[in-house]
Amino acid sequence: MKTNLLALLAATILSTNAFAQNVQVDAASLQQRLDRIEQRLSVTENRGSNTTNGISTMASGNGSPTGTAMADLQERMSLLERQGDQVNGGVERLSHAVEQLAKQLDLMSKDYDQRLTALEQKSAAAPKPAATPVAAAADNTSATTPAAAPATSDVPANLSATEHYNKAYAYLTAADYANALKWLSAFTERFPDDKLADNAWYWLGEVHLVQNNPQQALVAFKEGLQKFPKGAKAPANLYKMGLALQQLKQDSFAKSSWEKLLKDFPNAPETAKAKQKLEELKKAEAAAAPKAAEKPAAKPAAKK
Repeated sequence: MKTNLLALLAATILSTNAFAQNVQVDAASLQQRLDRIEQRLSVTENRGSNTTNGISTMASGNGSPTGTAMADLQERMSLLERQGDQVNGGVERLSHAVEQLAKQLDLMSKDYDQRLTALEQKSAAAPKPAATPVAAAADNTSATTPAAAPATSDVPANLSATEHYNKAYAYLTAADYANALKWLSAFTERFPDDKLADNAWYWLGEVHLVQNNPQQALVAFKEGLQKFPKGAKAPANLYKMGLALQQLKQDSFAKSSWEKLLKDFPNAPETAKAKQKLEELKKAEAAAAPKAAEKPAAKPAAKK
């Protein structure tokens, strides 16, 4: 009986051990399966994250070549943007400087024009001494025959058009009219088609007017107008042609010149001056009309 009980107890212990071993095997197998499932979930989550945030994953780098290339590209783009900003700033500063210089040149030109006009008016208003018969004959000759052009052979010939013009203009602004006349005359001979020739012809006429030589001034203004009919100095040439003609006692031609200015350049600064001159001529003609009417009519010849 005791032997049977021992045998049964041994069998029970063996079966229990076998069951425990089986349970351990099943638990280990289950743990492995759980680990595999967890790994698959982790891989799936990582793939989804990379797909959704691909750009940010590449930018983060994580030591990969793609992240390094992206960071380098961004740095280069930033450098180009900074250089572009510097270039744009330099262009803006240069444009502002050019604009200010153009304004200053325009103001200087107007100032010199006003000064020369004042000198012209002063010269025209100055009383002239009584002319002797010889002097009167010389005046009549100068009114019809142009004066000899100034010698220009001593003006250097190795200058560019801009250098030559700047030198001539410097003489003009310094009121050195003899040298200004010489250099401006040389410029119109050597550079007749240069863009600065428009100004050169105008200032050449101004110098002649200041020197009380309206005949030569008229030639210079007319030449500049013919060569540059739509140039920047065309309105000024027309206006000063009228002044020269008026000094030559040719009021009808002066009137025509100013009327052409009003017609061709209605918005030019010289147009207002031309209107004033035309009004003065109109008043002078109106004042002269009654005097002409007051003259007694010629008596008829007596009949024999």
